[in-house]
Amino acid sequence: MTEPSILQTILPHVGELAVAVVTALVAWASASVKRLIDAKVSNTRAAGVMTRLNDAVWAAVLETQQTLRPILQAKAQDGKLSLEDGAELAKIACARARQLLGPVGWTELVRLVGGEEEATVAIRAHIEGQVLEAKRDLGK
Repeated sequence: MTEPSILQTILPHVGELAVAVVTALVAWASASVKRLIDAKVSNTRAAGVMTRLNDAVWAAVLETQQTLRPILQAKAQDGKLSLEDGAELAKIACARARQLLGPVGWTELVRLVGGEEEATVAIRAHIEGQVLEAKRDLGK
């Protein structure tokens, strides 16, 4: 009787090995797809929050510029706003932007940036950017 060759000994186990490898690859691929989908959803949610923030700040700055700024300028003797007036307008615009975001938008912004203080800083930064852009546009 002849001994079975190495190939004859290994061949029956190749199928089992192939099944194990394919199962591991499918598990890895499904986990990777889940991470990719989670990242896409997270990025889409963050983009939505930032779009709402931009819209709220734009509306708040525009509203403040059109309603309160002329009143403060009329009260000033030289018709120019003081630094305190500018700070007050920014504070009012910040509060209005937060109001326009609403409770859900505020909560999402806080979650996105990591805290209420950070969310307030984000709103203020957007307001400063919007004011600078408006000044630049007026200078053209």
